[in-house]
Amino acid sequence: MDPDDPGALLRALVHNSFDVITVSNGEGILQYVSPSVERVLGYRPASVVGKSILSFVHPDDASHVGESFARAVATPGVRDPTVLRARHADGTWRVMEAASNNLLADPSVSGIVHNMRDVTVRAEAEAAVHQSEQKFRSYVDQATDLIWTLSPDARFTSVNAATCEAVGYEPHELIGRSAFDLVAPEDQLYVASRFAEILAGNTIDRLDVQVVTRPGDRIWLEIRGRGYHDGDRIFEILQIARDVTERRRSEEAIRESEGLYRAILNSSPDAVVVTDMQGHIQMSSPAGLKMFGHPALDELIGRSIFEFITPEDHDRARANIAGIAVRGTDWSNRHPDEYDGVRADGAIFKVEVMGEFLRDAAGQPRGMVFDVRDISERKEAEAERSRLEAQLAQAQKMEAIGQLAGGVAHDFNNMLGVILASAELALQSLDTSSPAQDEIAEIIRAARRSADLTRQLLAFARKQLISPAYLDLNEAVPPMMKMLGRLIRADTQLSWNPASQPCPVYVDAGQVDQILANLVVNARDALAGAGAIAVSAEVVEVTGPDATTIGEAAPGTYVVLSVSDDGPGMSEAIRTRAFEPFFTTKPLGEGTGLGLATVYGIAQQNHGFVSLKTRPGAGTRVSVYLPIHPIPPASATSTPDEAEGAAPGETILLVEDEPALLRLTARLLGSLGYTVLTAESPEAAIRLVQETRSNIDLMVSDMMMPGMNGLDLLAHLQDLRPAMRCLFVSGYSAEAVGGGGALPPFVLLQKPYTREALAAKVREVLAQQR
Repeated sequence: MDPDDPGALLRALVHNSFDVITVSNGEGILQYVSPSVERVLGYRPASVVGKSILSFVHPDDASHVGESFARAVATPGVRDPTVLRARHADGTWRVMEAASNNLLADPSVSGIVHNMRDVTVRAEAEAAVHQSEQKFRSYVDQATDLIWTLSPDARFTSVNAATCEAVGYEPHELIGRSAFDLVAPEDQLYVASRFAEILAGNTIDRLDVQVVTRPGDRIWLEIRGRGYHDGDRIFEILQIARDVTERRRSEEAIRESEGLYRAILNSSPDAVVVTDMQGHIQMSSPAGLKMFGHPALDELIGRSIFEFITPEDHDRARANIAGIAVRGTDWSNRHPDEYDGVRADGAIFKVEVMGEFLRDAAGQPRGMVFDVRDISERKEAEAERSRLEAQLAQAQKMEAIGQLAGGVAHDFNNMLGVILASAELALQSLDTSSPAQDEIAEIIRAARRSADLTRQLLAFARKQLISPAYLDLNEAVPPMMKMLGRLIRADTQLSWNPASQPCPVYVDAGQVDQILANLVVNARDALAGAGAIAVSAEVVEVTGPDATTIGEAAPGTYVVLSVSDDGPGMSEAIRTRAFEPFFTTKPLGEGTGLGLATVYGIAQQNHGFVSLKTRPGAGTRVSVYLPIHPIPPASATSTPDEAEGAAPGETILLVEDEPALLRLTARLLGSLGYTVLTAESPEAAIRLVQETRSNIDLMVSDMMMPGMNGLDLLAHLQDLRPAMRCLFVSGYSAEAVGGGGALPPFVLLQKPYTREALAAKVREVLAQQR
């Protein structure tokens, strides 16, 4: 840059400025915009030139910006500052400080120069500070404590409503007035010395002061205060006070009247114990006798206070008392200490202790008084709360794992569908003498076993496709006992204990079988040798969760199906993880870790829960709680005839977003004799239906697809093809795909499916009457 070229220097300054500098004509049309506009507002300068400056201003600011511009036009040479909101290129609004200078008469400019600075961050910070201050002011004004601030010369700078109410002055009468004007004359010197301590940087923990109110009454305030520093200088003092007039009067009354003192002492639910300076008991309230289990005061007089706490707490208690002697201040007055108390019968219980000195007329300590509170119930409540919090955390963890398991199973089902369809088509195309038939049949068997694994994951995730029915477990379980007997060793005794009353539930019968098989196999594996496994049913009333509950236990009546064993039981570490998918204590290759996870998922899917009672050496009992459902009168149902082949001319619209599954399912349906129209998305299906004139008898559609699910697609097509039937396919249950809301009736086939299952379900739907 040429230092002798002022123009070049000026251009460099403008081009590199953090501010946006613009020049407009007298009508506000921009003639020049500095390059910084792109950094600040996201516009290229060329895209802004020629536009009105008001076109970038927030509508609510247009009026005062226009007025500011008019003033700039009317007063050349005078800068007119304002604040406005300018639209960023991304559509957001930025807060700008702007100043306009009319240089229309300057031939080198011939325009109005506008300098704008982005102050959005500062404006937001100021707004946040203002909001915070307003919120704090609201809190302070609603506080029951007296709160005020003072300048270093002890003048009020702010007061809350409680302060004004206590002293009888309006806020404007106190602001600027010296706080010493309200202090009783006899307390002036004492208060001045304590105020000097604050100015010296100390904090006042407690200051009792007599204050004269506007009507002339005197009240006692207990004041705490501290100063706020700006470097080495205190610029403001905050004080918080409580009106302790009544307490002071009570204390004076107690000193004047031993009878009143005794009445107050005897009515206290806490134990009040007075000792000498060595900790020997001199007096105890009746509550102390009751708390520690002694019938008469004589049994306590002269005994050491340390006899009533456990030896493990002695050193800590002595250190606290020694601290009182060294500091000359109250101990545990602000932060009470907890100890293990000892009753006369040796029972241990939790106590909370606060203490302070008893002083003579000269203010010297002559003994100590302790307030002892039995906090056993509070501690039990805290332990119960911790247990419930842990139970909630466990339930949330199980829910998160279930979501993950369900998602993995859904995607895996699509892949299994491709494998099954490909293998079945390949098997169908082979000659019966082909040596590849056995290998392909093995592929099909492996795919079906994998499908069973995904169904277990979906059961855990509560997304398994089910067909619930009304069952009485007293009748449904016995047929399973023979099969369960084949799962256990000969030296294991298996027993069935039915309930003494009906056990009606609404559940998929196959899921009951799954529960029993998984729990009995787990019990069998837990038994190292000979042992006993018991299956039982009962009806119980549940009022809420307990320490054994896994999952949310809503109050109500439940049918409980339990499997118990007399094996070695579980440790707490294993118990807390027992229902996690793939968690197993069995050797590698001997368990999937899905047994209990499947039981948990089935219980959750049927609006129930499970409980696990176990401890090392005491066996294990797993109970599944299912809501009781009275069995309604039987209703007749009809089953459509199943036929594999298609009727002449039947056409199916197949909608599937997985390309490989779409192609293979089309081949399966084609092999069954159907005419198949394919669509790789809901949008493609809508276009195909609109363009196709031929009849479509059935739509087979994936339920869960990007952009539009199967139900929404069906709603779009019903007006175009009202006679078209529909079969949905999904790896999820009807409840899962519908999000738990109300759904219209539909038929759902679970993925992955075989050729036979697809053929049967298609014929079932086509046989239905619309």
